[in-house]
Amino acid sequence: MNNHVTLLEVKSRLEEQGIAYEILEVGNGMKLLLTQRGARAIGPFLGEEGESVFWLNKAFKDADAFARFVGEGAWNLGGERLWLQPELRLFCEAPEKFDIDYIVQPGIDPGNWEIERTQKRIVLRQDTEFKALDNGTTKRCLIERAYWPAENPLRYAACDGLKNVTYYGFFQHIDLVDKTPENPVRLEPWLLTQMTPGGTVIVPYFGNFSYDDYYEPVGDLLDDHPGFDGLSYAELQATGYTKYKVAFKSATTFGRMAHLQKAGDFWRLMIRNYYNDPSLAYGGEPWKRVGELGTSTYFYNDNGLSGGFLEFENACTPVDDETHRSSSDTSLWFF
Repeated sequence: MNNHVTLLEVKSRLEEQGIAYEILEVGNGMKLLLTQRGARAIGPFLGEEGESVFWLNKAFKDADAFARFVGEGAWNLGGERLWLQPELRLFCEAPEKFDIDYIVQPGIDPGNWEIERTQKRIVLRQDTEFKALDNGTTKRCLIERAYWPAENPLRYAACDGLKNVTYYGFFQHIDLVDKTPENPVRLEPWLLTQMTPGGTVIVPYFGNFSYDDYYEPVGDLLDDHPGFDGLSYAELQATGYTKYKVAFKSATTFGRMAHLQKAGDFWRLMIRNYYNDPSLAYGGEPWKRVGELGTSTYFYNDNGLSGGFLEFENACTPVDDETHRSSSDTSLWFF
């Protein structure tokens, strides 16, 4: 569901609750708002009355509703957020409880982030603590995320058809330091972007077509388009009213995925670009089939009970066993 939340409404709600924020100019008049609470990237917006491209919770429309949201410690704010894998150890006590009792620990979200502006960058950082819920052991880590505008990736492309295409975008660098390496739970940054439903997700791939279903089969909402030259793509319908989650293997995807959606009289294409390395031990796995690893791209479609949205998800670089550190780069491009 599109809640039509404007930049002015977001700023008003945050200021009413004393939540710090910074605004980043990301090109062509578009503004990205970054929050201290929950370290969300919200927007992008065109002007004060412009509506967020990302899905935002309808609580932003009403001061009392937003005050309750914050007071309850709720997490489903919308926008882009950073969580941590392994999901089956940090968000549930056992795999069989995954879809019954999903737990978002305060140390993961909203966390205890600090926010600051350094020249043309906005930096979010936190030193936080949480549990491995399957055995109750403690994990601590330091996370720093830096945002800045991303140059148009097609600026050097020789194509006359691009001259009238509007572009904006942003880059994010993520550093994570595991401060409890004696605890063998390997941490992995996990980036999730909540999108207004509608439109089509596009996932380029090569080789044999395959994916993992997390819930009921996605069925005819997913279409395969095999290519004759080895390059193929999958299309996934973003409805906002049918619950599904599908994941694609890192070995057959390219580190890019897109969302194409009608926006008024125009079409908007959002492309996520991220580092995808099949040699890395990505930690995501379906709760019904524990041990099926190797996926780095995920899409969750809400059934409407949580507000109706699409989640555009990707794995970041897992923590290295020797350095106990992780460093990841990712961009979001909008055309």
